[in-house]
Amino acid sequence: MKSIRIGTFPVTLGLLLGAAACRDDIQSPNVAESSPETSAAQPSLAVTATSNTWAARPVMPQFRDHFGAGTVANASGQWIVYVLGGNRADGDTGVPGLSYNVATNVWGLLPNAFLTMASMNGVARIGTKLYFTGGESCCDVDFRTFNTTSTYQPSTDKVVQRANMPHATKYGVSGVLNEQLYVLPGYCSGESVDPGHCTTGGFTRQLYRYDPATNSWSTKQQAPHVHAVGAVRELTFTPGFEELALAVVDHDRVIAAAKQVHVAA
Repeated sequence: MKSIRIGTFPVTLGLLLGAAACRDDIQSPNVAESSPETSAAQPSLAVTATSNTWAARPVMPQFRDHFGAGTVANASGQWIVYVLGGNRADGDTGVPGLSYNVATNVWGLLPNAFLTMASMNGVARIGTKLYFTGGESCCDVDFRTFNTTSTYQPSTDKVVQRANMPHATKYGVSGVLNEQLYVLPGYCSGESVDPGHCTTGGFTRQLYRYDPATNSWSTKQQAPHVHAVGAVRELTFTPGFEELALAVVDHDRVIAAAKQVHVAA
């Protein structure tokens, strides 16, 4: 397996809970596939940067596929990984949230974070809240793609709906710059039954920005290529400069890296 170093990350990177894909000529979402038979026995993995080693961690208490994950520190300063949404082993959506305490190495169940969507546009943290958008329900007559925006507040264990994003999207990534949420979806629904559907459905390059202070969305410049899921990490350097680290993995190959960009003050 090949590896790549992007910027200066914290000493412990935490859990690697999924894979992603990105390419210029993408035809369909190249999401890492798994089966209930194999995934149920596979442990989560953690990597420590200083020793450059991997270690097995306990298996998630419930099967998940195409979920989102984010981290928030608890009142004791312990980092908690939150697993939100996803498909059950039978492929349907509608699952409670899960939490993993990195310090105690223990999983927990979050029934109040019950979500009916999978394949969301990633999960990103602003302050102590996790933000997630879009996604899809599966696999009955109510199959839908969403344009919803939601937050999960771990301290209160509540999911709160925010202003809908402009379009019904999924398979995307989310990142944070200057306390604002940037979302680059991978696919926009063309189904008329989906609120916020695109005129023509298909893979999209449109970038969106959400401002939590005003609870409003704006449309930004399109990305040069289409993507299907991925991972975003934001790092701060000098005032006015940010690095939005985008690491996109296709099986064992990292095929996209990060770039430092200047943002207006």
